[in-house]
Amino acid sequence: MLKRLLKPSRSLSLLLSSTVAIAAIGWGAIAFAGDPFDRSPEKPIGDATEEVFEAMFKEGDYREAERLIATALREDANEPLAHALQAALAYNKGDWETLKIHGEKTKEAAEQLMSKDAVRGNLYKGVGLMLEGAYDVLKNKNYLGAVPKLQRIFQAFDAAKDADPNDPELNLAKGYMELLLAVNLPFSSPDTAIANFERTAKPAYLRDRGLALAYRDLGRFQEALTRVEQARSQTGDNPEITYLKAQILHELGKKENKPDTVREAVKLFDEALGEIDQFPNPQANQPQLEREKRIAEEWLQENG
Repeated sequence: MLKRLLKPSRSLSLLLSSTVAIAAIGWGAIAFAGDPFDRSPEKPIGDATEEVFEAMFKEGDYREAERLIATALREDANEPLAHALQAALAYNKGDWETLKIHGEKTKEAAEQLMSKDAVRGNLYKGVGLMLEGAYDVLKNKNYLGAVPKLQRIFQAFDAAKDADPNDPELNLAKGYMELLLAVNLPFSSPDTAIANFERTAKPAYLRDRGLALAYRDLGRFQEALTRVEQARSQTGDNPEITYLKAQILHELGKKENKPDTVREAVKLFDEALGEIDQFPNPQANQPQLEREKRIAEEWLQENG
């Protein structure tokens, strides 16, 4: 079960890219932007880093994020988010050495933050440990070695929670991990993880995306559809959200024996494929989307 949970997958991709980037929102730069977590008082982030963050998660345009990341690393050199975003981009491309380097830089920035902001310092420490664990699993296939690191990640997150249990950034990052574990591990409580995540995580579009994924993996497709539509209404033409909605409609249509729903899914698969260049790893993502579309079309041939 642990090996299945930690191997590369859509769930782990979400955990590493979304959680890494979300968890590592920075502690300010020369130019300031808003706080995407609606905190009061705000903890603004650097403009260059915010541009990369929004390109990845709001717009779903990873090519634009790759174009912008060098500027973020230069202008926000001490910004943990910039390094975590670079690590996430490296993960998507299978560049394990860059993942390792910027995971270490994330941890270094975390140590600098400890005396100034215990919430974010401990949060970033957990993110850095997460990246180290990802490197061990993906590069070295060291699944057993990831177990104690997972414990240390949660210890760091718990320390952050002790400093401020209501911080929405922390709750979003920690919530993604809890959702992933609750959905994939036996004897867990998905409903508790879902309720906690819904109550405490922000921003809303990433909260709704995480809930859509959780409900999808639990086979609760109608609830998943509600959440993905909410996420899509806030993210415009984000092709990853389009793809997620296609997956959910495909499964819902088969479950309820509704060919029209599966036809809508096929249209959305096509729409996502039309923007495949924006995906995290187009060469790997395109065959997967085409395969899922083909399965839906074959179901329609038999049932439509």
